[in-house]
Amino acid sequence: MRKDNTIPIKGNRYSVPLGTYQGPESYVKVLEDNDKYLIYDFESTVKLAEHKIFKTKGNLSKNSDHSRKKNDNIDKLIEKIVSLFPDSDKANKFLNRIRKEKPRYIRDQLQVIDKALENKEPETIAKSLEYCIGNKLYSASDFRDVINFYEKEQIKIEDDDILLVADNIALNEKDKAKLAAKPAVRDLDVYQKIFDS
Repeated sequence: MRKDNTIPIKGNRYSVPLGTYQGPESYVKVLEDNDKYLIYDFESTVKLAEHKIFKTKGNLSKNSDHSRKKNDNIDKLIEKIVSLFPDSDKANKFLNRIRKEKPRYIRDQLQVIDKALENKEPETIAKSLEYCIGNKLYSASDFRDVINFYEKEQIKIEDDDILLVADNIALNEKDKAKLAAKPAVRDLDVYQKIFDS
């Protein structure tokens, strides 16, 4: 691999994303599939690029998004989302674990988490993060499901609190009289006579 993040193959050069070259020991795996080169990271086997094979020599095949440094944008997005969590250290570790496990889909994962955090209470966010880390749930969809569950639980608790407050409202004199009223009690012999006849 060259310093300009290109791979020389049979007299042509094929681009890989900016930042792939990390020094002279940077390697990639290239597979030929019909009329395409598939380029993978040597260690993680993450697909880096796909290029059509040139028939002539001296060409450069460069994907337009290979010149953008994607990691900077991802880092900024992670920073933004971490700031929404009460415990930023745990949140940072959680998000970076997702990034490590799902590098190809990290932007989608972060967007799902960002949306899941909208209008949530800090307590609900903290409980959800604890649950996901404790149960090794490192995906955005799992986090979203957990936070939605805890939010529903919180709403249920608040509804129960409203009912308790309603139970403790002071009664006026008329209501107190109704509450103190006792039903008439009859002797069981009265009912026995009805059944016997």
